[in-house]
Amino acid sequence: MTSSSSNVSRNEKNRQDNDKTFKNLLDNIEKLNPKNWPLSNDGQIDNIQFGDYNIRNLCQQFQIDEKSTIQSFRIYKMDLGKKEIPEDLKPLYKSIATIPVSTSECERNHVTTKNFFKYKNCCCSFIY
Repeated sequence: MTSSSSNVSRNEKNRQDNDKTFKNLLDNIEKLNPKNWPLSNDGQIDNIQFGDYNIRNLCQQFQIDEKSTIQSFRIYKMDLGKKEIPEDLKPLYKSIATIPVSTSECERNHVTTKNFFKYKNCCCSFIY
C-alpha cells in the first residue's frame, strides 16, 4: 500500500470515528428530552434510571459532577420535565449549548440538537 492510499484509509477511519462519536453524543443528548422518556400507563416515568448511562457519558465528556447531575436528572424526570431545570442539571445543559451546529458535519444531524433547544426554550431560559 502506498503512503497516499494509507493516508486516505487513515482519514476515512478518522472520519468514521468522528461520525460515531457525534452520533453517540446526539444519542446521549436525546435522553434529556422529556419527549423521549418512556412513560407507564398512568403517565409517570416508567424507569427512573432511564438515561442515567447517557447522562453519565455526557458528564464524563464535559467533566461535570456525575452524582449530582444524575440525581437532578432523576428529579427532573419525576416532574416529567414540566418544572424548571434543577440547578445541578444546568451545567450539563450549558455545556451542551456550547456545541457548534454550523459545520457541514454537524448540519447532517443538527435537527436533534436544534429540537433539544426548542424544548421549553431551554437554550435561553437559564443561560443568560
